[in-house]
Amino acid sequence: MNAQFLLCGDGSFHVQHHGKTLLRDCFPGIDHRPLRVSSMKQEGSSLLYETPDGTVLLELQEEKEGFSIHASFQNYTRAIHSFSVLGEAAVPHLEGFFQSAGEIGAPCGYIETSKKTEPEKIQGTGMAGLRYDGGALLLWCQDHTHYENQYTLQCRPGEEALFSAEFRLEYRNAPCLRLPALYCRWYDSLTEGLEETALSIGKAMNARIHQPPAFHWCSWYYYYSEFDQKQLSENLAAFQKEDPAHQLRYIQIDAAYSSAVGDWLSPRSYWPKGIEGAVKDILQAGYTPGIWIGPFMVGNRSLLAAQHPDWLLKNADGSLLRQWIFDNEPKLWGYQDEEYYVLDTSHPDAMEYLRTVFRTFRNMGIRFFKTDFMLWGLKDSSTVRRHTPGKTSVEYFRDVLEMIRREIGEESYWLGCIAPFYPFIGYADAMRVGGDVGSSWDGQFNPHSMIQSVNGNLHTNYAFYQTDPDAIFFRDFHIRLQPYEIRSLALYAALSGGCVYTSDPIQKLPPDRKELLWFLQPDRPRKARNPYLARPWGEQVLLQSSQTGSRHLLLIFNTENQEHFQEYRLEDLGIQGPVYLWDFDGSLQNQFCTHGFTLRTEGHHCHLLLLSQEPVKQLHMDSLWKNLEDKPSAAKGTDGI
Repeated sequence: MNAQFLLCGDGSFHVQHHGKTLLRDCFPGIDHRPLRVSSMKQEGSSLLYETPDGTVLLELQEEKEGFSIHASFQNYTRAIHSFSVLGEAAVPHLEGFFQSAGEIGAPCGYIETSKKTEPEKIQGTGMAGLRYDGGALLLWCQDHTHYENQYTLQCRPGEEALFSAEFRLEYRNAPCLRLPALYCRWYDSLTEGLEETALSIGKAMNARIHQPPAFHWCSWYYYYSEFDQKQLSENLAAFQKEDPAHQLRYIQIDAAYSSAVGDWLSPRSYWPKGIEGAVKDILQAGYTPGIWIGPFMVGNRSLLAAQHPDWLLKNADGSLLRQWIFDNEPKLWGYQDEEYYVLDTSHPDAMEYLRTVFRTFRNMGIRFFKTDFMLWGLKDSSTVRRHTPGKTSVEYFRDVLEMIRREIGEESYWLGCIAPFYPFIGYADAMRVGGDVGSSWDGQFNPHSMIQSVNGNLHTNYAFYQTDPDAIFFRDFHIRLQPYEIRSLALYAALSGGCVYTSDPIQKLPPDRKELLWFLQPDRPRKARNPYLARPWGEQVLLQSSQTGSRHLLLIFNTENQEHFQEYRLEDLGIQGPVYLWDFDGSLQNQFCTHGFTLRTEGHHCHLLLLSQEPVKQLHMDSLWKNLEDKPSAAKGTDGI
């Protein structure tokens, strides 16, 4: 039996499973307050609320598995900013909450709410998982083309938590409006629920998951804003020797190539051949060219800002919206701009300008596009003044996405960055999930955001798009990461099934680091899972399995400073035993295992294991993924990576 609703006769309803109440006293709300009801009528499984402002209708429909809730308004005279399909419903017996991220670096993952000792409000986007003893209730929306869909859990130690599910309407004035359905379904496993729900959303939104996985070189994470034509030429020449088979798919020029932020087709003096000349060099070297662009970004010293001030987004009071101010040090990327504005794409001429930019880049031969700071284009329509009003922020945003995809072509690989996750489904081939990584374990650009975000977004990988953990560092110079930290982070990014790329000058890498780079080259779309998702601890565990389930790659990554000594049971891992264990560091070779094993893992270190139902002659050290072949070919070497 799946999740069911139980109408209470007073306008509220409960959500139950096998007679156990999962959500109690569910009742709609407007702008975070309960609906003001003059009268209520129940017709079958529909609830009709008459209010001083008009009629609100909730239709509860049994589905093949679970049920859905459809909300609509009739002759409604009041503009609404947010509508709660479920407004502060009580959650008895809750053990944990899965918080889904809506944007880059946002808090995400499983939270053990039963152990909370202080009040806390937890917010997620797009979907939510409520975990109980024996399973989880998943709630989600499949249509993210008009409104942001958000979930809030209010933890109250000693009391039942309160749960809300809402749509952000941004004061849309629509007398007759029908909202997307909210789906509710019970799963025996939280992980299974997350994966199936993500696939359902991706299918409904026509997710782009057909492209080969990204394996490329990006200029940013070593050269940053100082990358130029000379350095591009040096690297391309070196790649001819280091990568004669052109295993790298794309060579991408990152930010700061243009004369000003917003003047994308006007190159900086660093590029005497212009961007078109650089693209030709990349093509001649045998690679696919890529480019970075911040479509909504406009510097105050740009020609765009000077010549077209009417193209810039305004605050609700009509003043210029200043997204960033740099009237002190440091300046952004070496530019002199004191302020940065947001392009108002509701202005037809501004939209046409962007269209020309992407069309020109595509005509040059660029087929990899990294669009950054995309959240700048998702401004709540109730807080800004646009040239052409009337739509929600999501609708304006997706207008731009539709234009970009049309101009860059279906064949181009599109990576979204600093972007809203759910509205991007159906347009992006990949999405950055964590914050920028840097050259040290601690400090401003530490890897902790990446680690958390990869784990909290595993279910979206190859359901919404390919996830991008961010660049991998391989170099042993100009870096403060220890060799074991570099190995752990590299394996973690690769085993997640996300994009694999670096900015390091490959020709300067020591032999073992080059071997690690080529070892991690993705072969096809692959989806990892964390079998310990609902058991928070200081280790990240990723599991990749062969199609038959006879072979498994298991990564155990200790992200804490102190050493861990832990038992891993095959049953908990979801692996049928017995199996033979190989550790890629050479410490275990075909160790027979019937039920489980224990490992000691030092802080920031990891174990990469192969678990096979049949004895293994040798490990493949030229390709990580060959080790998952059910009928392996001859292996090359057994030295540890």
